[in-house]
Amino acid sequence: MVAEESVGALRIDRLAEALGVSKGSFYHHFGGGMRGYQQELLAHYERQHTYRFIDVVESADQTPTEKLQLLRRMVIDDESEQPRLEVNIRSWAAQDSEVRRVLERVDATRIEYLRSLWRDVSGDAEEAVLMGRLLYVVLIGAHHVLPQLDTKSIDDLYGFVLAPALRRQQ
Repeated sequence: MVAEESVGALRIDRLAEALGVSKGSFYHHFGGGMRGYQQELLAHYERQHTYRFIDVVESADQTPTEKLQLLRRMVIDDESEQPRLEVNIRSWAAQDSEVRRVLERVDATRIEYLRSLWRDVSGDAEEAVLMGRLLYVVLIGAHHVLPQLDTKSIDDLYGFVLAPALRRQQ
């Protein structure tokens, strides 16, 4: 529901109806009511949109460059649902300090992973810090310009940013 609508649309009656349960069942399942649901929603978001990618890439028996390209493909393939979700979560974080803490952790984890991948590709620790941030900002920024960039445009940007650096590695 957060991917389609703003967080303000999250109400127990609407969620219970969408899930086909009573409001009492909703409260029982999500011990803290709406706050419990929101905490589980954020944990799911972090697992599915951060750690799932890292786990798949790290389990691949590939070179660092191939891992970076695998991550790129996974992110681009996931873009069908991701842009609205990312924008809505970030909007929510501007209003809620707990959500902000989760999003800061997600951002730090994603940037750190990109940094570590680039360090493995380039061997240059200072460049890896900058490239990790740049690759992440491309994706997040693509969600915030209007109109939002489509997946092909985002992939083209990644190709443009990565091509010269990857050529240097060959």
